[in-house]
Amino acid sequence: MPDYGEYGLTIAEDFKKYLKTGDPQVIEQYSARELRAAISHLSPYYDNNKQWYRFIQDRIDELQKQEHVRQIRSNRNWVLFKEKWLDRFVAGGVGLIVGLLF
Repeated sequence: MPDYGEYGLTIAEDFKKYLKTGDPQVIEQYSARELRAAISHLSPYYDNNKQWYRFIQDRIDELQKQEHVRQIRSNRNWVLFKEKWLDRFVAGGVGLIVGLLF
């Protein structure tokens, strides 16, 4: 079983490094779920006024917004597919089945 306290410290160090270097590759690997877990393990030990701590929270918000936008787009694409093509596939399938029966 992984040591989540150590994992949280690793994430904290990566965010400190990002704040110093500005290199987004340092933090892009972490999902919102991983960052929430890190925050929950670090919060009893660190003041949330630390810049890296606030940035982790901001990054969680950013990732959640991105996921929300992805879900909206996915839902919209499904609705567009249903409106444009689903009835045509069903009609074609029914026509094919009727044609094969006769």
